[in-house]
Amino acid sequence: MVKAGIRNFFQAIDEAATRFELEVERLRPLGNDRVLAFLILNLESERGFPQRQPLTNLYDLKDGKLLRIRVFFDREEALEAAGLSE
Repeated sequence: MVKAGIRNFFQAIDEAATRFELEVERLRPLGNDRVLAFLILNLESERGFPQRQPLTNLYDLKDGKLLRIRVFFDREEALEAAGLSE
């Protein structure tokens, strides 16, 4: 079920966008198998509309494998979810 959800997510992006890139600004290991990633989303829609959007992802890992990704458009909210403040 999880694999199907991931496939569907990327298939939807492929259908709606001609360009999808995540630019890594910086990574912050948090210990306890968590990483905070400060990213820039570079996207161009099928109709040529470009978008550049900062994102912050919180990755939870288990035994070296990705367990969960939380995506935040608000960096302050991401820091709060990670138990941090900048």
